[in-house]
Amino acid sequence: MAKKADETEDNTPEVITDGSEVTTATNAEAGAGVQNASSVAFVTMVRDSEVHPAPHTAQVHPEEVKNYYSGGWAVKQEEAE
Repeated sequence: MAKKADETEDNTPEVITDGSEVTTATNAEAGAGVQNASSVAFVTMVRDSEVHPAPHTAQVHPEEVKNYYSGGWAVKQEEAE
């Protein structure tokens, strides 16, 4: 069975230290951040298939859009208007 970073087995909770406080994370707590991220309105970006290899479309977090421009990505026209 695979080991986590803290050397525990996959079926045991991982101990997370936060300053002097020690807490135990469960899978439900770990997934809470993912649920919050799903409420973000992602931006659809595209790039020229004749110039760049696949993929040619991407769902990008709004804070990451500027990082995609250097790779030939552009905001999809429908969303840019």
